[in-house]
Amino acid sequence: MLLVIHIAILTTWIAIAISLSAMRSCSGQRVYSPAQEALRFEAHVWEPSGASNPLYAGKPTEARDKAWTELLQYSSLRFTVEELEMIGPTRKDEGVKLPDGGYLGTLMVFHELHCVKHLRFYLYAAHYFPELTAEQTKARLVHLDHCLDILRVGAMCRGDTAPLTMRWGRSQPRPLANFSSAHSCVNWDSLNGWAQKRAVTHLFDPGYLRHPVLGNVFEGPDAELIGLIGAVEVP
Repeated sequence: MLLVIHIAILTTWIAIAISLSAMRSCSGQRVYSPAQEALRFEAHVWEPSGASNPLYAGKPTEARDKAWTELLQYSSLRFTVEELEMIGPTRKDEGVKLPDGGYLGTLMVFHELHCVKHLRFYLYAAHYFPELTAEQTKARLVHLDHCLDILRVGAMCRGDTAPLTMRWGRSQPRPLANFSSAHSCVNWDSLNGWAQKRAVTHLFDPGYLRHPVLGNVFEGPDAELIGLIGAVEVP
């Protein structure tokens, strides 16, 4: 009987150790995320944006707008109550409950992509926002300041240590960056596929999401514009 108890205790400790190990990266602690099961890492060499990679960069076109829309189409996600409790002890009580089950959330990578998308909008403001009011412009700049700092924090958090060496150019005397080093990257298809299975695709349907006091979320004459320019509010 004593042996059985010892085996049970040992098995429990092994299970805990495996669980903790799964939450650690090779260099430190990795916090819990429901998306961990979708993470597949691979070496990837980035192509500098420009003529060789025109899908997301460059002047507004229908194809580029479509590409950005598709990049973020699975960004509104459904989390379970168990996952919220794993994320933080107060998340369930503070959470936004969906009418058809689960809780609303996203992944930080989608928030960062959202920020890049809105900074792109700002580069071509004359195209996307030809008639913004002064109040709308002010709200937009507040949102963009928020986005810049989100991207700064994200870059410092990850601390990409891929070597960026220099090379000599042909037409100018100063050294140029050599972007041919490989980076350790998440396989995007794997992560995005995980998000697709959890996506709340009807989030913006009128009447679907309601604030418990203030009513419908995505309704009214400015709903489409608010979604386009973004908004930041102090909780």
